[in-house]
Amino acid sequence: MQTPTTPALADELYISESGLTARCLPYDSVQEVELIIPLPQNPSEWIRATLSIPKSSAQSSTRPEVTVVCHGMCSWRNQILLESISRRLSAASSAPAATLRFDFRGNGASSSAWSYDNSESLDLDDLKTVLAYLKSNDYTVTRLVGHSQACRTLLKYYSTEPEPPALCVLLSGRFYPVPTPKGRFTDEQIRLLDDEGSFLWFKRGVREFVVAKEACERRADMDIPGLVKTINSRHPSVKFTVIHGSDDTTVPVEDGRAFNDTIDDCKYLEIEGANHGFNGTKHLEVLVAKIIEY
Repeated sequence: MQTPTTPALADELYISESGLTARCLPYDSVQEVELIIPLPQNPSEWIRATLSIPKSSAQSSTRPEVTVVCHGMCSWRNQILLESISRRLSAASSAPAATLRFDFRGNGASSSAWSYDNSESLDLDDLKTVLAYLKSNDYTVTRLVGHSQACRTLLKYYSTEPEPPALCVLLSGRFYPVPTPKGRFTDEQIRLLDDEGSFLWFKRGVREFVVAKEACERRADMDIPGLVKTINSRHPSVKFTVIHGSDDTTVPVEDGRAFNDTIDDCKYLEIEGANHGFNGTKHLEVLVAKIIEY
């Protein structure tokens, strides 16, 4: 597989200016390839990705099956939880799988500007671009994993795609959408949103995360229960795994339980004491074991 030469924001710049670090435990049995995937409809934009391949299959003429891992809001592909899950799946002693994790546009080292409602626009296009790229390189994607906001993107994909991957994993997903989740914005930020239509939420390196009122409204309009109903009807053979932490203060555990109650074919795990990010790598082995259970 050839890596495109499209210029990109360097990972090193993003890491050094944001204070983010890659703290995942290394695995000698995993080989990683950095990718820059151009957007077919706009070659001046790109998606930065990391492909983790079990070394046992790296020299094989048969491509390994791939699990695609998607990050949440204001995050990136090397956030400690997702990087750890990706590498651990590829280093599994039984049936190791290749994994690909990537930065949605507006995040990490991918192009474009961030928006509060990216999951309603750019993110779905990015997911389709990544999947098409893997298919064009003879990889078969068997599982999609999404954390937090990415769960919305996966649900939208599964509700519209005629032949999606057979397995889907939702980590800390929101079932009951609200315009401004409690505690996310300050009173002053909400005032700016109402009076001026937007505010600068924070900066990370060269990225500015600006929240606009219109984006909040579009984000709140997504009908998650309706998407689940459509998926149950269109894809009864798709198997879901839903995992939520009992101490998640960002997305209440009741959201995870609601997915379990409404998705027809669903395995559910509630991790006692886990927060929204599953406490980094604290629950890694439990998470991975549940992800590969199907």
